[in-house]
Amino acid sequence: MGAFNLLDCSVKKYCRWKKQKQHSPTRFLDKAVDMCGFNDRLDNLIYTTTNCFQEEELWVFLFEGLKKKALGIDSEIKAREVYDSKGEAVLQEMDLAELEKSYMKDFDYGKALLCWHIATEICYNVEEDENDKNRKCSKILSDYLTYLLIHQPKLTAAVAGITHERYVETCLEVKESANKLGAENLKDFCVKALEVHDEENGEGGYNREHAEERNHDAETGGRGKSVLHDARNLARILINHVNKWEIIVRVWVEMLSYAAGHCRGNEHARTVSRGGELLTHVWLLMAHFGITAEWPKN
Repeated sequence: MGAFNLLDCSVKKYCRWKKQKQHSPTRFLDKAVDMCGFNDRLDNLIYTTTNCFQEEELWVFLFEGLKKKALGIDSEIKAREVYDSKGEAVLQEMDLAELEKSYMKDFDYGKALLCWHIATEICYNVEEDENDKNRKCSKILSDYLTYLLIHQPKLTAAVAGITHERYVETCLEVKESANKLGAENLKDFCVKALEVHDEENGEGGYNREHAEERNHDAETGGRGKSVLHDARNLARILINHVNKWEIIVRVWVEMLSYAAGHCRGNEHARTVSRGGELLTHVWLLMAHFGITAEWPKN
């Protein structure tokens, strides 16, 4: 089990690049690694952390969260809605229809995950409250699911979408944005990214027409696969909510249960031989609570 942070990886790479001299051996080495296609492997080795699930409160939180979801199931239709929700159900329940429509419903799983991952990281670095359990759990789940999406793609292959291209373009845009903002570190980037307003959105509000254009570009293989723009706008909306960490952490629990439920059984079995994954524990817990594709009628 590991954790991977897209923003941390990209901003650190930019900061390292900025400190290097134009013709330094390190720059040539970076270019060679990039040309050989070894970037993902090195990112996995350098920027992935392990032992990220030592917090007992996280396990309790997941158990209680899944139990609550199961208690709300009273019909086959409701069971299917819960099983197939990657965050929409939570946003609808909390009367956040615009968030659900603009930053979840129209996105495939991979795009939604990366968008919420970046937005979570921005909110996490802009505000510091070590006593907020929802904030802490949000960070852990966000980094863990991003790690699975990027570095364990077989576990999310059934729902991921065009993940790798979107991930690469997002990383490139983060580096370009860090350069434009003159970011010195991750926290500095998050603060400045939140303050910048995109021209197409005037004051940083969500512009539906431009979002649809970006979605069309992504679907047709053109420009626009990066999710940084959407993630910044989402972060601006979330940061103003009093209960933002309750919103965010509940979305991440649904993202996790969605990935666990839709992962192929043979892939879950393979993780056991490698020491297991949190995803598999959640899958088994969902089966125990009856959160499955086939709702038990008795």
